[in-house]
Amino acid sequence: MRRNIFLMRWIVFAVLLLGALVLTQRVADRHDRRLDLTEAKLSTISPETARILSRIEDKVTITYFASERVPAGFQNLRRDTIDFLEEYERTSGGRVEVRAVDPYTLIEDFVEEKKAEREAEKLAKGTNGDSEEGPDDSADPGTEEALATNDLTATAEERQELVWADDKKKALAGEGVPELRGQSIQDDSFGYVNFYSTIEIRYLDRDPQYIPVHQRLEGFEYELASRIVKMTATDKPKVAFFLGKKDDVIELPRNPQLPPDMPPQTMHVYEPLLRDVLEEQFTVEQIDLTEESGIPGDAKLLIVAEPHLLNDRQVYEIDRSVATGRPTIFLVSSATGSLEESTLGLSPLEPRLNTIFEKWGLSMGREVVSSLECGTIEVVRSQQGIRFRRALPFPLCPQVRGRGLNQESPLSQGLASLVFPFATALQPNPLVLEQNGITFTPLATTDKQAWLSHFTPTVERGMMEVPGDPSRRKTFVLAALLEGKFPMRFRTGDPIPRWKSTLLDENGDPGTAGETAAEIELIPPLESAPGRVVVIGSADIGKYAALSMYRQSSSNLSFLSGIVETLALGQDLVQIRAKAPIPRPLDDTTSSQRWWASYGNIVGVPIAILLLALCRFLLRRTSARAYEARFVREGG
Repeated sequence: MRRNIFLMRWIVFAVLLLGALVLTQRVADRHDRRLDLTEAKLSTISPETARILSRIEDKVTITYFASERVPAGFQNLRRDTIDFLEEYERTSGGRVEVRAVDPYTLIEDFVEEKKAEREAEKLAKGTNGDSEEGPDDSADPGTEEALATNDLTATAEERQELVWADDKKKALAGEGVPELRGQSIQDDSFGYVNFYSTIEIRYLDRDPQYIPVHQRLEGFEYELASRIVKMTATDKPKVAFFLGKKDDVIELPRNPQLPPDMPPQTMHVYEPLLRDVLEEQFTVEQIDLTEESGIPGDAKLLIVAEPHLLNDRQVYEIDRSVATGRPTIFLVSSATGSLEESTLGLSPLEPRLNTIFEKWGLSMGREVVSSLECGTIEVVRSQQGIRFRRALPFPLCPQVRGRGLNQESPLSQGLASLVFPFATALQPNPLVLEQNGITFTPLATTDKQAWLSHFTPTVERGMMEVPGDPSRRKTFVLAALLEGKFPMRFRTGDPIPRWKSTLLDENGDPGTAGETAAEIELIPPLESAPGRVVVIGSADIGKYAALSMYRQSSSNLSFLSGIVETLALGQDLVQIRAKAPIPRPLDDTTSSQRWWASYGNIVGVPIAILLLALCRFLLRRTSARAYEARFVREGG
């Protein structure tokens, strides 16, 4: 009886447990919810992404090309990416279709299709009465590389299949899906494995966008959203680019096939940034800020690079453009220079923008910022008749890293370091900023030991050595974001500066002297609109020389391209870009603090554990003796 009752209870319990599991699964499928415990909500689709997806007019297809076999470290990425894309699809409300494809399956299907075609050709020959021949020892035309890697003992059919597989791999690579190679550790053995990890985004009949090497989930939501915004836009957003110093050019290597008397070819120093980075995503219109080449009305962003000796009308056009709410980026400083050892030196710049900046609550000095936390330049040295290149620190290129980069701003969040060649400090005026309702957010700040150096054409000793006066050493802001309604420096009702004027006023300057009242155009009233302005105190940060020299040691290119994207493509992308792990860098410490921390861990912790063990031993021995004495006393 007890056995039967136990068996009956066990069966009932198993049935109830199975029913509870089925019910829980049904409820979970119907009401799918995820709990994101990360501080920045990295695993949750943001509301800004949902708004971007809601504006899509047709379906977007996202294909994740991922092989089943991946190197160590990619297994979790593959699973997490698929989970993230599935949530992306659910959030879109049917506007996004997600697929996960193993390219090796596509390759196998392609090979099987080719084999079927060959069998069909053989069958057709047999039907036509042709004599059936044995297998051909020569494979069909294919790549020499594929045949060279084939096993010599393989049959002709196997070698042909390898050629077909190689052709399919090359076709995938040509489409933007390259085969990758990574380290793998399996069965206590170390080796390499070929794999795929690529994201493809398609929309209508437009050229697809690719993330050729998808290797992290951090920032993945922003990468998808920015590409979808660009693909679904009717036209590429227009960026107006103004170069203030037209003669700042670099000479291209001479083509030996051209005539020797042909003048050398040149390009301006920002052209690689525009051509290789911005023009893939935006329509970049280079303007001269003249009557014939003004700021386009449909420009989503204005970039003012290396302004120098601007006239009043150019300053007015820039001032009015910012006041209308158009996002603007200033690459401005009081000096520019060369990073080549043979031509090392500085040239002065006179932007003539301080009148605008001071109206907002910002000013720039004439001094150059120096810091021992800096980038390097390559110099040629000779030792025992052997010439070699050596990297030496160059204080005139201050480097910002760690706490110097604002990790709460989406424009500088997640960056490792930035190098600002020949930089000028930005000095905010809190009182004027508050009166104008403008928010000033530092993006990059030097270390506490930076100093200002007076401008000289040659690099002098004072620019390279830390000053002995502690009061001269402090932190300086090198890049900042300003947000709000920007007041115009030019007042309503004043005459608009002329583009070109041969008339001189009473001071001998071009102006409106001699014109009748009807000929003078007055500044119309303008209600300032909310806008965003990024001021970077280095005109050289985006030049070819700096980008090429510091491509390994800094994130200058990512910083500039990220600012352009976030300002030109909308506020939603700014918020999405802000989703990144929040770093917790250590506070600045002194040498004595580091000494105590090091030896405290090495020596202090073991001693503390020994003392604790000794105290516990003495307490246990005292307790044991007391117990023994009490036992003897009670027993006696």
